[in-house]
Amino acid sequence: MGLLFLLAGYFTPASYDRKGPGQFVLDRLTRLWLPVGVFIFLIDPFIQYALISAGVLASPTGLPMTAQAFLGLFTNPLNGLGFGPLWFIEALFFFTLIYAGWRLILRSPGKTRSIPRNLTIALFAVVLGAVSFLVRIWLPIGYVLNPFGFQLPFFPQYIAFFILGVIAFRGNWLMTLPAKTGTLWLRLAVTLIFVFLALLSFSAFTGTVYLFFGGFNWQTAFYAFWEQAFAVSISFGLIVWFREKLNFQNPFTKMLSDNSYAAYILQAPIIVCLALGLANINMPLALKFLAVAPIGVALCFVIAYLVRKIPKVNRVL
Repeated sequence: MGLLFLLAGYFTPASYDRKGPGQFVLDRLTRLWLPVGVFIFLIDPFIQYALISAGVLASPTGLPMTAQAFLGLFTNPLNGLGFGPLWFIEALFFFTLIYAGWRLILRSPGKTRSIPRNLTIALFAVVLGAVSFLVRIWLPIGYVLNPFGFQLPFFPQYIAFFILGVIAFRGNWLMTLPAKTGTLWLRLAVTLIFVFLALLSFSAFTGTVYLFFGGFNWQTAFYAFWEQAFAVSISFGLIVWFREKLNFQNPFTKMLSDNSYAAYILQAPIIVCLALGLANINMPLALKFLAVAPIGVALCFVIAYLVRKIPKVNRVL
């Protein structure tokens, strides 16, 4: 998720420079907050209804899901309803508002900074790991700030990566980061995966996996530092790898790009309906996932494509 916030931060300054503060905020309200509102008040009640009717979730009132109870999901949407996967858009909306306020106060786009050296990148990961550990001593993984739905133990990374993206834009880091630097960090990310899997296997064997979630112990510290080291290394590595190997576009990839935002917003009801419809098929979960995942992805993009054909919808999605 940190990489997504980094990319969002990277494209924020150019949008502000082009539109100015007023139009920038209005655009963020339209493109970010409007979909969040539609999801909360229109889409999520139907998801809740489907899950409650199927017996996956308990009814908020403890009574059967009657028509009156279903209407209650709309009249009191903050009771038992959430942002779903759109928490990312919600957080991004607040981040961009803070950025707009910062630009208005300072009246400056910020300094252009040179590409960081490997030692600076490593120090950034270490500091971020230390901050994450301190937060998780009191707020363990799983803690949610309601009614926003934010998992605060992960937010040090999200905030830092968004700021990093803003700084990277002025220095054009994504296009000028040396290939050897990206390769180095990508190799480190692969190594970190094996290190974590080895420790996770040991912890599962000893029944101490829960200690990674929070508290003042070495497991929480290890996971906090490992998570940020992996996030930093995989982010720098993938940016360079995609730039060097997959920096092209054809009609099919352009179609995916144009409809990716709508597919992201509409994914929840599509996946829930697909999962409930195939719930009675008796097969191993891993095999079912491999069979259903391509269908789910295809449906998300097809429906997104059709929804964006509705007049004026493509201005938002």
